[in-house]
Amino acid sequence: LDNPYFFYYILASQFENTGKLESAERYYELATKSNPNFWDGHVALLNLLNKQKKYTKVLVEVEVLKKNNDKKFDYLFIKGLALYGMKNYEKALDHLLKANEIYNSDIRVLNLLGFTLLNLNEFKEALKAFDASLNVNKKQPFIIRTVKEVKQKLDTPQISKKK
Repeated sequence: LDNPYFFYYILASQFENTGKLESAERYYELATKSNPNFWDGHVALLNLLNKQKKYTKVLVEVEVLKKNNDKKFDYLFIKGLALYGMKNYEKALDHLLKANEIYNSDIRVLNLLGFTLLNLNEFKEALKAFDASLNVNKKQPFIIRTVKEVKQKLDTPQISKKK
């Protein structure tokens, strides 16, 4: 055990699974500092930071993944998720589309693409993303409800308001 990075990683994972997110963050950070080339540790830390809505920190820390071509998908998805969380939908869309080019069957990306497009008022494109997600996994009740609501919105004639 010359380098305890994996022990830290396991501890972090257990803390995360029990809802002790601050402790999990501390141990993921120890794991990645102990072994800067422990890419799965970086991904786990960044996902945790997104879960905690620490988006600014994610945008700084995610750049480490650029050093590893094998983590390009993770880089794009994690950064897209942070940008979405910050309501920067245009930039989020750019990263999510690039992630989808690498792997077009990840429902996390497809669903986030759908919600990003909804926020950009691109309803038909959002439905395409949700449909692609449902083709991968039909058992997504929230996405099914969202698709139904969007279709109802598109089918409802908009009453023009005079200014």
